[in-house]
Amino acid sequence: MQVPSLGGSLYYFLLIDDYTRMNWVYFLKFKSEAFDQFKYFKTMVEKECEKPIKVLRTDRGGEFCSQAFLQFCKNHGIRRELTIPFTPEHNGVAERKNRTIMGLTRSMIKQKQLPNHFWAEGVATAVYLLNRSPTKARPNKTPIEEWGGVKPLFITSGLYCPTTKKFTIQKHVIFNEDGVWTWNNEGTKETLLDRTNFSDPFPATHLDTDSDPTQASTSTSPPVLSHPQIPTCGKCPRGCDVSRITAQGPMPDPLRAFLASIAC
Repeated sequence: MQVPSLGGSLYYFLLIDDYTRMNWVYFLKFKSEAFDQFKYFKTMVEKECEKPIKVLRTDRGGEFCSQAFLQFCKNHGIRRELTIPFTPEHNGVAERKNRTIMGLTRSMIKQKQLPNHFWAEGVATAVYLLNRSPTKARPNKTPIEEWGGVKPLFITSGLYCPTTKKFTIQKHVIFNEDGVWTWNNEGTKETLLDRTNFSDPFPATHLDTDSDPTQASTSTSPPVLSHPQIPTCGKCPRGCDVSRITAQGPMPDPLRAFLASIAC
């Protein structure tokens, strides 16, 4: 990510169970932290499912191909499957899930006009929802239900207070679906890590000459240059430009009259 999260992370490490499509996400400040997080992940999931990890499929990123990482997998009997360079389709499950997660995160941030350093909270929320949503891989069951054997429950909510800059967990929450926090009010926010501009990225060109002349002195739009009066044919509402035809140089009078008659 180009912007650090609230916790200072710049990367997220996503792990997916190929059978249940259960997702786990860890946030990293440096890519080198991936190895330590994987060791923690291995211990946790093997205790939960009481089965060892057999295969680990990754790309050929340096964080996955270090000698320490390769030796660890070799010592624990984990077979490594490394994709061919520049062929992300060989790891399609993870690549598609990354795209889904980032799409959900961008939508949440833009919908509520949040600063970009909330991306980690958006990713965690997206993973939380995907683990509790049906998938084609396991029909009629959610990933968390297939993994743990318990139907998912939505009973708590994590809340962030922009004034105190603290997170709280609440059970009974009423959401204002249409409300948006005003981040640019003085005294209600901290200095943003990234100044996000929510103006239209495709502004209209200021070429309207019918605006109120009294507002010309305060307008920031570029001045519109006036052009000399162009002779027109006078036969139609458009006012066709005859000068480009009749002012090209000497020509016979019959040809001049004919061109002027068909200018409209």
